[in-house]
Amino acid sequence: MISTINSIRNIMNRSTGQISRLEFQITLTIGLIVSLGISIIIGAYFSVTQNKTLEEKKEARETISFIAGILGAGLGIVSAFYAVDSISRNSQTSKINRAINIISEWNNIDFQDYKDVLGELRSKTQQLKKNNGENASEAEKGYIINEIIESDFGYVGKILGYLNFLEYVSLLVETNCVDEDMIYEYFVVIFIKADDLLGLWIKQRQKDSNNYKIYDQFIKVTNKWRLRYEK
Repeated sequence: MISTINSIRNIMNRSTGQISRLEFQITLTIGLIVSLGISIIIGAYFSVTQNKTLEEKKEARETISFIAGILGAGLGIVSAFYAVDSISRNSQTSKINRAINIISEWNNIDFQDYKDVLGELRSKTQQLKKNNGENASEAEKGYIINEIIESDFGYVGKILGYLNFLEYVSLLVETNCVDEDMIYEYFVVIFIKADDLLGLWIKQRQKDSNNYKIYDQFIKVTNKWRLRYEK
């Protein structure tokens, strides 16, 4: 997985460099063409106005100034277009790089303990649900999950660390600071499973603390992604 991420990053860096060089070459070429055009017009002016009256020279000078102004304005518009396009492209590249970094963080070996705790919790929850009947109410299921989590302080800390990371990712998605499609493709199942397992526990913590902002970005993104995933 890490080698795949590094490969994607290398490709992105090479592509960005190639695009930047191409944009510079295009802008430079347009500038040279416009400069050449203005030089030709000025040369034509001196050629055409030989042996002309002052009035005729004045009219020719005004015409040439007008044409040169149009060419100069055209160069300015083209340069502005490429500047805006370059900024937009760089912004998208930054979002993709940020997504790659998030995936790298998630796959860091130091994060494995948090994932293991979720696996253990899932197994215990499934067993208790089986013992208490699959038809248990939502309140009963929430009570079961809460009892398992609160019975072990180590669980609480690692579950909070797990959810804090998903909340952080959700905040980046909601503020358009990361490439959402890339994050969605990698994290959608992780988000849905976490919500299925911990959603009731999160609601209980919100209620107990009277703070419904707790993990609200995670809930919002999960609800949105669940609809997209189930289509």
